[in-house]
Amino acid sequence: MMRKMIYRVAAILLIGAACAQARTLADVNLPEEVALPGDGSRLVLNGAGVVRRLFVDVLVSALYLPRRQQNAGELIELPSPARVQFHVLYTEIEARDLERAWLDALADSTSSEELKRLATVAQELVDLIPDLRRGDVLAVDLLPGIGARLYLNEDLLGEVAGDEVSRALLVAWIGESPVDDGVKRAMLGSG
Repeated sequence: MMRKMIYRVAAILLIGAACAQARTLADVNLPEEVALPGDGSRLVLNGAGVVRRLFVDVLVSALYLPRRQQNAGELIELPSPARVQFHVLYTEIEARDLERAWLDALADSTSSEELKRLATVAQELVDLIPDLRRGDVLAVDLLPGIGARLYLNEDLLGEVAGDEVSRALLVAWIGESPVDDGVKRAMLGSG
């Protein structure tokens, strides 16, 4: 009798542990951990939020790091690999709309001198992005000393060399004037 009870409790705990391996946000299952292609770095979900425009869910934006962290300033310096992943919820997002949102947030979050430096590499990154459709997953792997690798639905779109591109993307999403304040807090695990 006692043995059956122990087995039932163990089964319940195992099922609960399996369910805890992913987080669901706006009907998108976000794994608690991802491995980067190439070097195999294992990253954990730091936080995720829903980008909304005019009461419409547009994207789920998730931040993956080697360990959970809430300090945006330290993250922007990117001492280790990271991934920013976007799950498209809206019917279609035109590349130029995404470009405008990122570059506007970058301009609002930086000095004019820093903007000149970062805008060029940010433009290189957004030039790789096609129009996106519902269900697409856009992942940007930020690799210190290398740059950024961009994937659409796990297919490599291209790479932009240099650490400045990582800084540009992180400033746009978790800087002082991000694309979305609520999503910034959620990606930092504090909202």
